[in-house]
Parts: sequence; structure tokens; C-alpha cells
Amino acid sequence: MMEALDLSDIDAIPDVTIADAIIRLPGVNGARDRGNESQAAIRGLGPRMVFGTVNGAEVASSEPGRSIRFEQYPSELVSAVQIYKTQSADMIAGGIAGSVNLETVSPLLYNGPEFSLRAGAIDYDGGKDIPDYSTLGNRFSGSWTKKVNDRFGLALGLAHQQQKNAYPSLQAWGFNTGGLGQDNLPAGGGDLTGHGDFGYVPWGAQTEVKKLTTNRDAALGVLEFKPSDTVTIKFDTLYTKYKIDEQQNQTWYQDIGNWDNGEAGGYSNATIVDHRAVAIAANQWTGGIRNVLAAYDQENSVFSNGLKAQFFGLESWV
Repeated sequence: MMEALDLSDIDAIPDVTIADAIIRLPGVNGARDRGNESQAAIRGLGPRMVFGTVNGAEVASSEPGRSIRFEQYPSELVSAVQIYKTQSADMIAGGIAGSVNLETVSPLLYNGPEFSLRAGAIDYDGGKDIPDYSTLGNRFSGSWTKKVNDRFGLALGLAHQQQKNAYPSLQAWGFNTGGLGQDNLPAGGGDLTGHGDFGYVPWGAQTEVKKLTTNRDAALGVLEFKPSDTVTIKFDTLYTKYKIDEQQNQTWYQDIGNWDNGEAGGYSNATIVDHRAVAIAANQWTGGIRNVLAAYDQENSVFSNGLKAQFFGLESWV
């Protein structure tokens, strides 16, 4: 079973990445990362069960498993997408949930204009409430496809994108549950036998504002040669580079609860409502508040090359 998107489907909606286009197919769900669709899940199975290819050739992944970050691939340089939900003899084995194949342009089948140029701005609403932060990014692409004659064609393409995104968050670090090593509970709490008015107390909490800048650059080259009516040879190369620059402004409210009994006696009074601590008056033994300026950088690059020969019209072998 196979689902497909052709070039007209991809161009119909200006998706930021090819991952946004993939999830429009039935039976495919996306996993978002930093504002974009990133990985694909097929038939309810996770992204690590999905096999990724470009023009039928397996591509490497920088992820801990085999999952592919499809946001690396700009939709401007992809001419078709096939989602295979079942295996067949002409495919590389390995897609437990399914396989995703990205196709680049075939110049000998191309009948459109030779040149294509695009430019525009990208603006995310998510970061507009962050002070002194610009949400404006940009997107540029250009391609040249030339069908020299019925036997030879070539294509070149370049794409660049800078995307901005920012958002706040509030995270709890976990709670005292009366388990092993959490026996020193705040005043008014219960004991390990379940007696008393036990209060679930957080170990700490964190507020955070993330400011992101992601840059993606890609280059494509294709040569296609048809020496006879029954033979087609295609060489393609695709390079993509995806970089995440994430600034993290954090405030830690730490050492409130008692993880691994490391904060014994570090409590004052806890306000218990329905067996839960809703307020804690911290005393001199708690770690208090810490402001943290952190950063996260990630850079992924993929260099995919392929040489493919196809034979047509061979009804029998002699």
C-alpha cells in the first residue's frame, strides 16, 4: 500500500519543510520539535520504526535511533513523496512501520519553466509576547531545470531558510511520593505507612523562556541521461545542513522537596489541601532561587548521492 504527493500537491500549500507535507497523508502523524513538524510516525508506530530514503537510497540519521528529521529537507527541492505502508521486493528492507521516500526532480520528465525563484518572510506568532525579540525570519530558493534534448537533462537548486521562534514554559521537577529516600516530609505530612495528612511536595520548579534561531541550507544537483529508449541513468546529489541555536533563560526554584533525603530538615510549613501541598514556606536551609543562562546548539548535515539505472520494456530474459 502506497500514498503519494506529487509536485503540484507540495506546491499547493507553502509548507515550511517537507515534514509538514508528509503528515497530510492518511495514516501518517508528525512529531513536532521547536515549532516545526520534524519526524514521521506511520500507523501509530514511532518515528524510529520508519525508514527514510532519498531517490530510493537509504539516508543516514543523526538521531539516537534511525528516525529521520524531515525538516532538514526543504519542500522547494523535493518533487514527490511516497509513503510505503507495506514492503515490496523492489524496496530496501527495514521499514517496520513503513518507509518514506523523497524524490528529486527528473529533468527528462520536466515540462515546466526552466527557472524558479522564491523569496519571502517567515513570522511566528509564538514569540511576539517575548520582550526585545524579533520573530521575523526569511526564506529564499532558486532552481534551474534544463531538458537539453530527449536524451539529456540537468537540474540545479539552492535553498536557504532562517526561522525564529520563542516561547515561555513552566516545569516541575518531580514530587515527593513517600518512596524510598523521601521519608523526610514537610511539616504536617504523613509517614511511610500512609498515616497522617501526607502532602505531595515538588523537588523544585523551573520557569524558562526559549529563544530559537534555526538556519537551513540545501543544495541539489541532478544529471539524467537516456542513451536508448529502454535505459535511463540518473545521478543525483543532495546536501542539507540544519542548525539550531537555542538560548534558554531560566529561573530555578530549587531544593523545595526532599529527593533522596538530601534536604532533610529543609522545610518550614506546608499548606495541605486534599492531601497535597499547595504552598510551602521555605526556610534558611532551602537552596532558594537561581537564575540560569543556558544555551543549546545542534547541527545536522546530510550528504546523499545516488546513481540509478533503470531498464524498461524487457518482457523476457534470454
